[in-house]
Amino acid sequence: MTKEKPSLEMTGRKVLVVAELGINHGGSYKRAELMVAQAARAGADVVKFQHYRPDEILGPKSPFLAEAKACQLTRQEHGLLKAHAEYMGLEWGVSLFHPEDVEWTEGLGMLKYKVASRAATNTDLLREINNTRKPVLVSTGLLPTPRDIEAVLEELGDCIVTLLYCVCDYPTPIERVDLAKLGKLSSYARRIGFSSHCPSSIPTICAVAKGAHVTENHVTCSRDLAGCDMASSLTFEEFGDMVKMIRTIERMP
Repeated sequence: MTKEKPSLEMTGRKVLVVAELGINHGGSYKRAELMVAQAARAGADVVKFQHYRPDEILGPKSPFLAEAKACQLTRQEHGLLKAHAEYMGLEWGVSLFHPEDVEWTEGLGMLKYKVASRAATNTDLLREINNTRKPVLVSTGLLPTPRDIEAVLEELGDCIVTLLYCVCDYPTPIERVDLAKLGKLSSYARRIGFSSHCPSSIPTICAVAKGAHVTENHVTCSRDLAGCDMASSLTFEEFGDMVKMIRTIERMP
């Protein structure tokens, strides 16, 4: 059943728009800094990165291991990017995959947490995040059953949770996006959203029209750049056009 908790983030129809920069910076701090500025100009509310130890998360035989290792920024660089994002009027965030990293992001003053689909069954991570009592966005792409979702919500019982509908295909073809599943998440949480891996803004715009409180899209400077997430990303121009449409939908009764 839906828990009645006061919202710390938004009231009304304001949609939280997250620009998932992830590892699309390719390990370049300068490119990451530029991407933050581009996200601000495009109208994002939040810029989010990823921080993990590739050997543990991907495994030694992953074809993406070398690239993932090359794309990791240091903790110091993330701290600088947080300051840069705030200067640009954005909230900064980073997806965590290791429970011991929560102490680090708490030291930086991260305002909300994002749990990726791959990390949603990591109970040690969920418990550390729960101890912060901060808002949490949870992607549900690898939570196939109601009991899986309920287990995550139980671990995050002291937090305001937004459940994000997500398809774990990279990239996601439009015909694989079943937005009927978005509405079903409202049976578990008051706040729902959509985390897209589709190189089109259409599913995200439709998700907002169907009541999403949060959107998350991978964004890149160019899909022609090398990188495992480029094909799943919008360009900043596409992202900016999408944000304008979202803000228009917000004004509709």
